Amino acid sequence: MKQEELYIVKEFKAEGAIICASVIFNKEHWIYQAHFPQCPVTPGAVVLQVAEDVISKETGKQFKMVASRNTRFFNVITPSDEEFCFKISYKRLAENWVEIGKNTGINESGPAGVCRIIDATCDVTDASGKTSYAKISAVYNCY
Repeated sequence: MKQEELYIVKEFKAEGAIICASVIFNKEHWIYQAHFPQCPVTPGAVVLQVAEDVISKETGKQFKMVASRNTRFFNVITPSDEEFCFKISYKRLAENWVEIGKNTGINESGPAGVCRIIDATCDVTDASGKTSYAKISAVYNCY
């Protein structure tokens, strides 16, 4: 899915291990014709993808969710001109930083590098922070 077609990041701030991204979903995107034409709703998988994209943007590495400890959706996100705030706090799991490459048993065919694993919590709210839409608690790994 191409991020620039489905949503735009209107504002992006990062301080230490806290990221705040203001996101507007494109109500004209084809995904809303499938989910659902008469009452468009942002799929939960899209919300999870936005969190991954925001983490990846801040760290400069491509992160993917590898485990979700607790993900809850409290309200439906409908595409509109409304901004949604993705506030992510994360920490590096130092004990899980693994060198990838030969003799590790991990990704032996791929290039050597460092596999960084982070633990993150993402709160999705409206712009005012009063209405909660989702809370994601997950572990992410970069590739």
